[in-house]
Amino acid sequence: MGRRRCPHNVDRYAMNAGAQSTAVMCFAHTLLYGVYLTSLGHCLRWLVFDTEGRKLRPRIPWPTVALTFFLFILATGNVAVVLWTTLVVTGGQGASAYNATFVWSAGLGVAVLLVVDAVLIYRCWLVYLKTWPVIVFPLVLWLADLISGIIGVVLLAPNSPWPHSDNLAFYRSILNDDMTFLICEIVINVYVTSAIVIQILRVRRWNNGQTQFALQSFGLERRKVRSPIAYNGRHSTCHIVAVLS
Repeated sequence: MGRRRCPHNVDRYAMNAGAQSTAVMCFAHTLLYGVYLTSLGHCLRWLVFDTEGRKLRPRIPWPTVALTFFLFILATGNVAVVLWTTLVVTGGQGASAYNATFVWSAGLGVAVLLVVDAVLIYRCWLVYLKTWPVIVFPLVLWLADLISGIIGVVLLAPNSPWPHSDNLAFYRSILNDDMTFLICEIVINVYVTSAIVIQILRVRRWNNGQTQFALQSFGLERRKVRSPIAYNGRHSTCHIVAVLS
């Protein structure tokens, strides 16, 4: 018969494995956060200054600026909690400390995704000139995402996701909730992004052909259509990197 590993060694092995995975996650978050800071600078420049970047815009979109800073706070808090989680795991502070940091990290990550999805849906609404039927489906999925995110954080709060936990029912519930959240995320992003791209292609086709007649047939003016599309393209990169970080 083979030698049985004592429980103390099993726990130590599980903690070492958890420390390695947490260190990798910390490195990835820190790297993407650096990229996000760079994109944040460009995003603020596009929001505050004109196209050439030499003088302030006559009308600065302050709600968008405030939302950008709010995302910055959430992303920064998420990275800080990930660093804290790494210190907790490597310091061997136990399951309760790890559970607290893990819940904070999950909550901040869900908040960033929900805010970015809401912004993306709002921009789709602007691109389609505030047509509500276009965004009804992604709004329903966003509400499902919100409920799923809240349930996930609630499930994490009283339980311990420590690497050597054997609570199979807990992990099954978390897995189902995560799958629901991720499926809604994927469908929202694919649907809204495709809708925006289709509208952009339509405008490009109008510009390459008889623009004035095409726009008049839709009852639109070129300025009203191109403005939200340009607005969407300038700031999507910053929010995408915020999600990744």
